[in-house]
Amino acid sequence: LSVNGGPGKKRKVDVKTGGSKSKRPVPVLLPTVAAAPPPVLTVRSSSSSLSMPLPQLKLSLKPFCAGESSLTEVLALDCEMVGVGAAGTRSVLAQVVIVNSREELVYSAYVKPGEAITDFRTHVSGIRSHHLAHAIPFRQAQTEVAKLVYKRHVVGHGMHNDLKALQLSHPKTSLRDTALFSPLRTHTGVGSRARKLSELAREKLGLIIQTGEHSPLEDAIAALRLYKLHAAEWERTTRGFRHSPGVGKARRKAKAKAQARVRRDGVPVVATAQPALANEGACVGESGMGSILDGDGGRMIAASAGSVGGSHTTQLKGKGKRKRGIV
Repeated sequence: LSVNGGPGKKRKVDVKTGGSKSKRPVPVLLPTVAAAPPPVLTVRSSSSSLSMPLPQLKLSLKPFCAGESSLTEVLALDCEMVGVGAAGTRSVLAQVVIVNSREELVYSAYVKPGEAITDFRTHVSGIRSHHLAHAIPFRQAQTEVAKLVYKRHVVGHGMHNDLKALQLSHPKTSLRDTALFSPLRTHTGVGSRARKLSELAREKLGLIIQTGEHSPLEDAIAALRLYKLHAAEWERTTRGFRHSPGVGKARRKAKAKAQARVRRDGVPVVATAQPALANEGACVGESGMGSILDGDGGRMIAASAGSVGGSHTTQLKGKGKRKRGIV
């Protein structure tokens, strides 16, 4: 190798000994160091992640609501009900759980029914009297859940039961009900029936759930994993909800009623935005919007604190209450 030995001078250096030689050195190939390969991103396959054991998380008796950073576009919801009335045959909400798409707990609360409980249904619901020691009022739970699910896709199994217990309505385009999705029913076409969540979880995911008292956390995660398993097909086939039996007929019937109301009243009913009421201790979703209870005669209004617009709304329901939504 030649190195500079001064101005205009060069000297020969032995690459082995480092000494100078007068003779021309034999060329030596220096070892080349191979470049380090780029890091390989390891992604867990969907099949393995969906068959992982369910998280063993004990829900607190006190209400829990995670921060806005925990909210994802898809949420999974499950409720447990107890019986009221003389025979305990009427179902009311007693517990609600919501998890995000990462299977992290977002919301959990025991709910105090407005009527005396005549049947705890403990063998299914898992609810006992001491669970309601820190239960929150029904209207608080209803409002908080409505704000969390606003403008988000909600996954569940037999969601008409959960929404009925919550006295909420949610856009069908944003519902992902594993009891109604055609590939998860007994068969396709007319006469198909919904399958049990425990049966689907065992067959599709290899999970054993609902062997005794139900866990709403386990049920919500099982429904979420079923959705993930079929998410590509579900979203490709026109948002999945159109596979629900009878949905088309129900939509046509609702549209006919709306048109009849317009013809009868002359003009459609359009709600105006109302300022959101302060709800101390309420859990507010990322959007800060949701269905609220206004102070005008107890009417139920789905309102925005800042603007009017958009067809997406989660409405509260109530016996004898007038429902209005932003249009």
